[in-house]
Amino acid sequence: MKTPDTSFRSVALVAVLLLVLTSLSTWFATGQVHLPVSVGTAALGFAWIKGWLIADHFMELREAPWLLRGVVLGWLTVVCVGLMWAL
Repeated sequence: MKTPDTSFRSVALVAVLLLVLTSLSTWFATGQVHLPVSVGTAALGFAWIKGWLIADHFMELREAPWLLRGVVLGWLTVVCVGLMWAL
């Protein structure tokens, strides 16, 4: 009988908590006319961390060739920095 991987469960829990934090921060911002830069930056920071966790653990890129991992994480970084710059 195989034992469950506890590290996968803890990473999944962190990813879900970050998703909740991101959702709450954007929900907080919807009632305001202008989005405070700090709230938008925090939401994008949470989104980047969550995307990294999903790519590394759920998509198992931590064991992929470095070029593939670099392309995926680089794309994620470019998108998040571009959105932060647009704030």
